[in-house]
Amino acid sequence: MYFATLGFEERFILRDLVERGIKGSTTVIIFISKSEEENVKQKIEKAYEILKSVLEKLPGISINKIEIDLKRDAYENIFTLTKIYMKQN
Repeated sequence: MYFATLGFEERFILRDLVERGIKGSTTVIIFISKSEEENVKQKIEKAYEILKSVLEKLPGISINKIEIDLKRDAYENIFTLTKIYMKQN
């Protein structure tokens, strides 16, 4: 399992995955911040789609996107992330 945050540039995640060496049967979980600004949403979504298109070409790799509301209480976000992690294992 691999966790990463995504802003506007997918290349940082791709570089890290190449440097670490990605193995088959890996779930890649991408955290994005929830935004109300349309231009920000579009940039994040574009970066995610590029990342997804590259990773889907690799055998055994699955990718999931999770939107985090940074305006929400930090403990609520931690609880949400813990539930997601527990579901994956």
